[in-house]
Amino acid sequence: NADGKLLVVSVLFEEGTDNAALEEIIKSAPHAVDKSMEFKAFDISTLLPKNTSYYEFIGSLTTPPCTENVQWVVMKNPLMLSQKQLESLQNILHHNAREVQPLNERVIKSADQ
Repeated sequence: NADGKLLVVSVLFEEGTDNAALEEIIKSAPHAVDKSMEFKAFDISTLLPKNTSYYEFIGSLTTPPCTENVQWVVMKNPLMLSQKQLESLQNILHHNAREVQPLNERVIKSADQ
């Protein structure tokens, strides 16, 4: 936002059937380090579950510089992706997330929609 605060909206995935919206990202994603790709006319809402219940907490980014005081919204209901899509994402992103951090008395709120 204008104050420099960050928000991360996280959607979890379970292995199952192909995900059309995710396939569009995989096909367009750069496959080389330090390359980027602009998505034009992509509807981000296609990557949100129909039931928008979520957890909310203050945490940090999972990749360097691991900025703290980031507001996280983690969707409770996962979407599906195929094994092939999972493998494609792993090849593009590698394993770049850091280990789970201690709770450190953080408050996790829950909202049901």
